[in-house]
Amino acid sequence: MAALTPELAARYELSTGEGVVVTDVAPGGPADRAGIREGDAILQVDRAPVQSAQGLRQALAKVKPGELVAVYLQRGGGRNEYVVLKGPEPK
Repeated sequence: MAALTPELAARYELSTGEGVVVTDVAPGGPADRAGIREGDAILQVDRAPVQSAQGLRQALAKVKPGELVAVYLQRGGGRNEYVVLKGPEPK
């Protein structure tokens, strides 16, 4: 993940100036299963705004194993949508 810069916004065709850009998705991981892709800008997690990579990490750290949370994001072309992210599998 990376801070959203004007260069990344142009590269991924994002119209937002806020959020965090997904730069890599682990195959089979929670983000992959939720349909989050490289180039998506994550704007909110569980209705809380995401303004930095650190803020995103903190929000995701609060997700309990197996818990479902809404992630609001923007995809290329300016399409905003929600996806459901499931917390890590219980150990």
